[in-house]
Amino acid sequence: MHIDRLISLLEKTADPSFSAEWDQSGIQIAGTGKTIQKLAVTLDPSPAAIQEAIEQKADFILTHHPLTLSPRLPRYNDSYTSILRRVLSSGSWLYAAHTSLDTRTSGPVAWLAKAFKLKGLRPIEPVAPPGRIKFRLTGIKPDEALIQALNNAPQKPVFSFAGEALEIVVPKQQQQPVTHLLHQFAPDTQVELTEISCLSSPCGYGLIGELSPAMSWSRFQNQLYSILGKKQCTGSGAAPGHIAKLAYCPGSGMSLASKAFALGADIFISGDLKFHQAQDIEHLGLTLDVGHFALEEAMMAVWAEELSTSLAEDPQVVFIPGREPFQINTLTNAES
Repeated sequence: MHIDRLISLLEKTADPSFSAEWDQSGIQIAGTGKTIQKLAVTLDPSPAAIQEAIEQKADFILTHHPLTLSPRLPRYNDSYTSILRRVLSSGSWLYAAHTSLDTRTSGPVAWLAKAFKLKGLRPIEPVAPPGRIKFRLTGIKPDEALIQALNNAPQKPVFSFAGEALEIVVPKQQQQPVTHLLHQFAPDTQVELTEISCLSSPCGYGLIGELSPAMSWSRFQNQLYSILGKKQCTGSGAAPGHIAKLAYCPGSGMSLASKAFALGADIFISGDLKFHQAQDIEHLGLTLDVGHFALEEAMMAVWAEELSTSLAEDPQVVFIPGREPFQINTLTNAES
C-alpha cells in the first residue's frame, strides 16, 4: 500500500487535527519507502519495541505515545538517540497517534466501554470538531505542477480529480495557504468554497456511559479484573452499592474525574492517580487506578486487530506487545 493511502486510512481513526496543542501526533520520522509491506503496531516507541519491529522487517511503525513532545538534538547516547539511529538506518516510518486517537470516542479508545456494553456513550470533555474547507475547482485538468505543489504542501491536503473538477479538503486553518497555492498554480480557475463537517459522533477526552442493567460492586469488580487480567488495583473513595454509570479515561486524565462525577458517574477509572489528587476527589466517589499501561496496551491491541481485518494483509499488520514498567513487590522475611 502506498504510504499516503496508509496514513490517510490511519487518520480516519486518529485525525491529527483533533490533537491537543501540546501534543506531537503524526509522523515522527519520515521513512524512505513509498510502498508499505508490513505495519507494526505498539504502545511505545521504546528501544525494545522498535528493535523488534525492525527485526520483523516492518517498514511502518505505529505507536500511541510520541517519540518526544519537545524537539531536541540527539546530543546524548540515550534511548532517544538510539531509537533515532535504529529507525533512520532501517528506512522505516515512525508514526504516533496520541491525543488524535484518545479523542475519537467511537474508535479503539472505546474498547473498555464495548467490553462492558455501555449505552449512551459520550465524551466526558467534548472537543469541538475542527472546521474543514472544501475547495472545488471546475474546468481544470490534472496539472503536474499543481499536483506536485499539493503533494509538497507542509500539511498535505486531501485532493482528487473527477473529470475536469478538482476537490481539495483541508482543515480550516489551512485555508489561506491553499488559497495562495491555487492563486499561484491555477489563477484563472473558478473556485467554490464549502465548510463541511467531518464527524458522525461526538469526540473528546474520556468516556462515560450507562450499564444496562446496573451491576453490584462485587460483580463489577470481578468483571473489571477479568477484562484487565488483574487481581488488584489502587483506588480512592468509597465503593458504591451498585454501578449504573461508568466513566473512564485511558492514560492520565485525572483532571476529568470531577467532571465525570458531576455527570453522574458511579465510578471513574484512570491510570495515573496521584496522592494529592486522591485526597482532593475521594469525597466525590470511587476512583480506580488500574494502570496507564493496562488501559492503553489493550487499546493498541484492539486497533492492531481492527487494522489487520480491514487491511487484509495489504500491508501485513503485526502487534508488538509493550512492557508494564511497574512491578508489585511483596515483602518477605529477611535475615537481619
